[in-house]
This record gives sequence, C-alpha cells and structure tokens, in this order.
Amino acid sequence: MKENNNFPSEDKLYSVARIGHWYLNFDNQTSSLDDVTCSILEVPLNATTTLDHSKIFYVNDADHQRINSKLRDIMQSGGAFSEEVQLQTPKKNIIWVMLAASAEMIDGKCKMIKGLTLDITNQKKLQVELSNSNQLFNVAQEKAQLGHWLWDASTKLATCSDNMCELLGIEKGSAVPLETILKDVHPDDMEDVQASLAISMQTKVYKSFTHRIVFKGHVRYIKVIGEVNTDEQGNIVNVLGISQDITEQKNFENEILRKNHLLNVAEQKAHMGHWYWQDQTDYILGSWNLFRLFGIEFEDEKAPIKSLLKFVHPKDLKRVDDYRLRALKERKLDQLVFRIILGNNEVRTLMVTGEVYEDKDSGRIKEILGIFQDITEQKTFETEILKKNNLLNLAEEKALMGHWHLKLGNRYTTWSNNLLAMYGMDIKDSKVSFEEMLSYVHPDDKKILLEHRKTGDRTGTFEDFIHRIILKDGTEKTLKINQTVYTNENGEAEEVIGVCQDITLQFKEEAKIRNILDSAPYPNLILNKEGIIEMVNNEAKKMFGYSSKELIGKSIKLLIPERFYSSGTLLRKDFFENPRIVSVNVDEQLFMKSKKGEEIPVEVTVGPVFTNEGVLGAWVARDVTKEKEDEQKILTSKKELEALTDELKAQNHQLEDFSHITTHNLRAPVNNLNALLSLYKIAKSEGEKGILFEKFEKVIDHLTLTLDTLVDTLRVQTENGVNLKELSFSNVLTKTQEILTAEIERTGATISADFSQIDSMVYNPIYMDSIFQNLIGNALKYKHPDRKPVIEVTSKIKDNRIHLIFKDNGLGMNLERYGDKLFKMNKVFHKHPEAKGVGLYMTKTQIESLGGKISAKSKVSEGSIFTVEFAQEKKT
Repeated sequence: MKENNNFPSEDKLYSVARIGHWYLNFDNQTSSLDDVTCSILEVPLNATTTLDHSKIFYVNDADHQRINSKLRDIMQSGGAFSEEVQLQTPKKNIIWVMLAASAEMIDGKCKMIKGLTLDITNQKKLQVELSNSNQLFNVAQEKAQLGHWLWDASTKLATCSDNMCELLGIEKGSAVPLETILKDVHPDDMEDVQASLAISMQTKVYKSFTHRIVFKGHVRYIKVIGEVNTDEQGNIVNVLGISQDITEQKNFENEILRKNHLLNVAEQKAHMGHWYWQDQTDYILGSWNLFRLFGIEFEDEKAPIKSLLKFVHPKDLKRVDDYRLRALKERKLDQLVFRIILGNNEVRTLMVTGEVYEDKDSGRIKEILGIFQDITEQKTFETEILKKNNLLNLAEEKALMGHWHLKLGNRYTTWSNNLLAMYGMDIKDSKVSFEEMLSYVHPDDKKILLEHRKTGDRTGTFEDFIHRIILKDGTEKTLKINQTVYTNENGEAEEVIGVCQDITLQFKEEAKIRNILDSAPYPNLILNKEGIIEMVNNEAKKMFGYSSKELIGKSIKLLIPERFYSSGTLLRKDFFENPRIVSVNVDEQLFMKSKKGEEIPVEVTVGPVFTNEGVLGAWVARDVTKEKEDEQKILTSKKELEALTDELKAQNHQLEDFSHITTHNLRAPVNNLNALLSLYKIAKSEGEKGILFEKFEKVIDHLTLTLDTLVDTLRVQTENGVNLKELSFSNVLTKTQEILTAEIERTGATISADFSQIDSMVYNPIYMDSIFQNLIGNALKYKHPDRKPVIEVTSKIKDNRIHLIFKDNGLGMNLERYGDKLFKMNKVFHKHPEAKGVGLYMTKTQIESLGGKISAKSKVSEGSIFTVEFAQEKKT
C-alpha cells in the first residue's frame, strides 16, 4: 500500500524527473511503490506485491541474481547500492531503470530497504540511437549523472543527495549554504546562475537553466530544474532542485553542429540538399543547400511545396505530380529524375530519392525524408558517353569490328553489339561463354585457338592471331583478334580487352595478291615499317631455303648479312617517309644469305604497296650469282644490263599497276555474283531461277574473259609492252552492264549512251574495262538516297581528240574542299562500306600512262560529270 506520510513532499518534482520511491518491508514481505514508480513499471497504482513475485520484471536471470545479491549484502551488513537494470513491464514493454537502495537496520537486523527508481529508458534509447549513428557522428554518450538538493528558506541552508555531496566534496547529509553548491560554477557563468536563482525567488517559479562547472580541472555542463514551494500565504518554504550532468549531451550537440556543417559542405560539393516533410503539412523543411539548388532563400529553411513545384519544367510537371501521389499511396519513394527552370531561365536536371516512415500504431505516414541532387553535369556527361558509344558502334560497324571484355576467372565474356552481329547472335545476349564462342570456330582452327589460349593463360600475355568461324547459316568468316591484358598493382593479370575484326574480304584480297606474287619470276618479300616479313612468294622460298612459316613474322635481318644492317635501317626510314620505287644501293655489292648461311649476290628493288592499314614495302630480289661469275661478260654487255634494269623497273611498275587492276576489276563481278546468288536463294519460281542462272553464266563468262585478258595482258606487258586492240564503246558498255546487273537492278538505275559521233578506238582492253566499270560502278555506289540513278555515257570529238563523258545524278562532291584529293590513293569522300579510295586513282593512273587525262565537275546532291580525254586523235 502506498504510504503518503513516508514520501517527501516534492513528489510532483520527482514525477517530472521520473524518479520514484519504493520500499521493501521484511516484516510483512511486501513491497510498496509510489505513483511514479508504478507509472515507470506500468503496474496499477497502490500496488503491493510479495518479494517473491518481483522477479517477473527482470528481462534476464543475471540481472535478477545481481540485484538480489546487492539486496542480500545490504540486508546483512547495511549500506546502500545503485545499479542499472533492464526490466520488462507487465505490458511487455522493455524499460531501463536505475535502482538505488539503502537498508534500515535495527539491532543489526534489516527491517526495511528504501529505494529510488530513476527511469533512464529514454537515455538508454538515446545511447542506442547514438551507437547506431556512430558512423555519422562518432560520438558516444556516457550515463547521465543526477543529483538533487533542497534549500530551506528558514535556515538558508541546503541539503543534497549523495551524488550531489560527492560532486561538491561535502559530507553526506550535511546542510550547507547555497554558496557551497555554487562554488564550482564556471566564473563566466556565475552571474547568469545567480540571476536565474534571483528571478526564481522573485517570481516563485523556478527558471530552469544550464551552466558550466569546473570539476577536477575539467569543464562539465550541468542542467538545473527545480520547483519553488510556498505556504498558504505565498511565502517561500523551500526550493527543490535537480542537477543533471549533460556534458556528453552538450558535446553531442556540438558534434552534431559540426557534423551538420560538414554535411552542408559535402552537400554543397556534391550539389545536393536534403528535405523533410511531415504528414498533413503544406511545406517542407530543407537544408540551405536544398534551396540553393532552386536559387531561392526562405526563412527558417522552410518553404511551401507549391512554391517549389513552380520551378518544375512544364513537360515534367505531370510526372512529378504523379510521383508525389504514388509515394503517398504506395508509401515509398523511388528514384525520379526531372528538370527545373531557375529564375534566370537556366534548365537544370535534379534527381530525388527518399524514404517514407509510417507510424507503427496508426499506420499513417509519419514523415518523409528525401534528397535532391543536381545531376545536370552527370546527365550531360552520360549524354556525351552515349554519343561516343554510338560513334564507337558506328565506327566498329563501318570497320567490321567488335570488342569484348573478360575479367579473368569469370566464365562469361561481355561482347559489344557489333561483335554479336558479326557472329549472327542476338544482341540481347551480351554475355557469351568461351564454349559458345568455340562452337562457331572452324574445326580446322579450334586446336590453334585452344593452344593460343593455353599459352596466354600460362604466360599472362596474348598475342594477336587469326582464325575462321562458321555461322549457323553456313557463312564462313576470317577474324583477326587483338588483345590487351590489364594487371593490378601487384602485376597480376585481372582482365583482358580484345578487338575482333572481320578480315574476310581483306584475307581474300591478300590471297589474290599472294597468287600474283607466286606468279612473279623473281623472289618477292612484303615488309612492314619495322622490317618484319608479312608475305613471301614461292621463288623467295626456293632462293633462301626457308618455308613460309619460318619467314613470316621474322625480321628481314634473318636474310641479310650483319654488315648491311645499318644501311637497311636507313633505307627503310627513307622509303616509308617518301614511298616510291627504289633500288637498294650500298657501298659494295649487296648480298643476302640462305638458310644454309650461303651469301647470295642480289639486286633488290623496293616498291610501295598501298593498303587500308598503311604502306608496305615490296622487295624484289634477283639472284645475280651468274652475272657475278660472268662479270667480264656483264661489263662488255653494260648496255644490255642497263636495259634489263630499266625493264625490271618497268615490270615493277606494271606489277604494281596490274595488282591494283586485278584487285579492283575482279571485285565488281565477284560482288555481282554474290548479289545474284542472294537473289537466286530467294527466287520463288523456276522461271526466276532460270533467268538468274542465265545472268550467272554471263557474269561468269565475263569474269573468265577478264581473267584471261589479265593473264594475256601480263604476258604481253612482260614481253612486248602495252597490249592495244580496237575496241567498241557499245560492247564495253554492254559488258559492264552485265557485270553490274545485280547492282543496276537493286538501285533501279537507268543507263543511256550516245556513241553516234564515235564508237570505236584502239586502246588497252583492260584499261578500257576499268574506266567503264569504275565510273559507272561509282555512280551506282554513291547514288542519291532520294532518287534512282540516271547515268549517261557519251562519246565526242573535240579538237580532233576522242572524249568519253560519264554523267550521273548521285551524291556529288565538294570539289572546292576535296578537288585536290579526288584522284589520290585511298581517298574516299562518302561513307560506304565498300569505299576503298582506289578506283579513281587507278583509272587516272591508267589513262595517264597512255598519254590521256581525266577531269571532273561535281555539285553536292546534284551529281558528277567525269570527262576522259584520250591521247590519240581521231583517224580520218
């Protein structure tokens, strides 16, 4: 039962401070709790329980045993104790209390234990919250220290609790003047403390305040609350005060201020701001940086929601409004990106994210916390990245390339879209396993590829290599792989990035060149700028006794005696800076050496070979052993030798020209055959297939005729010079149309001719075929996308010379910009996958070699006119 006469008169103040009293009566084995303690423990008021049932409040047995042990100690020996303990109330709520108890001993026997119950649940919760927030603030709060004192108006003396006595260094239970209680107050705070006490005495309402004390050389913060008690006449009877050490709290507040400052700096640097919204309000609380994003200022960092919505870009307003309503309905804030328009009409892009917090009891939205971030620069950067990626994809597409990325240890490799397309795979499947890639590799190349990978895994380096693949539709491709290995700071390989290029056409072209080289009568070696052998012909293998595998990829020094090394280096540098046909001349007779080490006297001529990858050097080495043996005869036949040298130079020129003609003139009929084959595959009737087959035969006949003519031409040029015969323009045009049948039908082109003034002349047939095929082929290739090609071919007599005019309505060219480069080697002026920059260069070279010339007129989007003026005059 509650016994009011046993409790102090300051119950109301203790209730505010959540301090309760309790007794353990050992005579009747009951416990008596005051109202505050009942409130703290959540038990009915005026509750009286047996001591045996008190254990129902403990959360764990250890605390129960600890408190019982303390109670037993003071029951046996007297004294007091103070302990913190965690309890579970009958309502299943977990609370923390500080239990302070002292024993009342009579004749050495404990009759009663009096105690205080201090509710420290909130303090414990704060400690837990601070501990959970340790990553942000790194602040810990120690347990709060409390003490109370009572000042008697009649004696002008104050009595203090044990904690206060220990703090003040006075004897427990003694009465001291108020000055003693104030003796440790910080000098700078003394005036404010005395003023607060004076006001409390005047108004008879205690004014709470916080001040500092200097305790053991350290400054502590003390919060003082109290109550002024008066009698019926309004005279002050006493003043009850409670002092609490809030140093940790003040330090925490200061740390929070510092952290807030750092947060503001971080937000400013990151272009961010945070905001806070409570349910049922029309405004948000935001950081200074938040409003800075909008270029506005609000007092108390508070702004109406409507005022911020006015900044939203009109095109994004509905999305923002839907987002807000969806957040309230679904109780979550997803990420949203939208635009705002500032007061200076500048458009910025913001990203908002946040969390919705609900009231556990009502289920209503309690508050929403969010972050705005200005991502304008990031979006701009992302846009630039997308543009560059698109350009990379376009470049890869035009160059027939693709790339891949592999992190070592992973099973799957990430492929680019162009690489997937190269294999005929679905571009959605960017992750490709090695086993899946291997399934496409040509059966004859799988062993090579596996050995290459095994070597790379062992050495940590992957050299470039070439292999073939077969697509699911049966198409065979030749691929060139370049790989780069990236290592970590310890030098360990971590990832590999590779580039894959489809060199099927290039490989076929190289095969053609290789066949041409093999037909040459002298040893030929193709070298790059570093002097590495990239191709050899059969005559070279015979002369030096090496196989192709032993020579390709090796330095030319393998075949050169060491005394000629320096001369060779200077020659390569001079040649690649100014590519031209030159003879290798040194101070003495040049020798090369065979696999057996035998030195062979040679004469070497070097000529340029222009490719898409750059200039290569073609070495033609002639064994002059017999000439050395018959030196006397050679001296007497000097004129013949000089003529032979000239012939070799001319043949090198012709061989270079012949290689260009072969590569270029055979491309059109081969491409046409491929196109006809595609049409043949999709033909629905036998009639259509029959017509296409007839066209196959015509193209094949022309291809055979072209090959025969090329071979004859090569033989004639080697033996007797340029091959000339009488040609008909009409026949050449008909042949050209048949070769280009597929392209003409595909583009819907119209080709007309007027050879009424002259229809025949004496000329080299290969060169004439090249002129017609190049100029008409270009007109078809570079047609205007908005209209069908219209091509007109006309022959005229002007100043007694024969002229051929080729006119088209294609894309046209900007001659003011590109006119000086029009007929240069490897120059292209429109984006087209088959554009090589060789046709016009070769046509000009052929025409000029027979004394003629070619000129052009062109306007962008209107078309072009090419005029060929032949050297020979019209026969009368």
